[in-house]
Amino acid sequence: DGTIKVWETATQDLVNTFAGHQGAVNTLVITDDGQRIITGSADRTIRVWDLRTGEEIAALEGHDSFINAIAVSPDGRYLFSASADKTLKQWDLGTGEILDVLDGHTSYVNVLAVSRNGQTVASGSADDTVRCWDVATGEAEAIYTGFGMPVDHILLPSERQLIIASSENSAIKD
Repeated sequence: DGTIKVWETATQDLVNTFAGHQGAVNTLVITDDGQRIITGSADRTIRVWDLRTGEEIAALEGHDSFINAIAVSPDGRYLFSASADKTLKQWDLGTGEILDVLDGHTSYVNVLAVSRNGQTVASGSADDTVRCWDVATGEAEAIYTGFGMPVDHILLPSERQLIIASSENSAIKD
């Protein structure tokens, strides 16, 4: 129904419902400061909400198809979105402006992850690849292939220089 619901776990009471999307909500994140929830939808929009009040802070538009994944940079300044339009976008969370379009996948982008230092974004796609993007330049630093299926999970652990990704056929690459 395009809504997001928030429950209090101790009482199991529904404390808020966020309404505004015109399609299914495919992805959501809470900012590290716990103040905002950000949602991505099949209606091609990203919405930023005040978690406490439920008020919509911003509606971000710019993708040509539904939003599959979103992630916030570690410093909370930037939002990254992945879409069925085959792109990732980098947004300024303060202004709502699109700062960069990361273009190179040949099919819809399913998942993304931001490195802990905020310098790299990894994306997994239905084109059976993982791409690592340099946030500063917007260029693909590396392309990992060989999944044979759409990539549907991705991690960038901070302990080592690894990318961990999997696809429906259970392949894990690092």
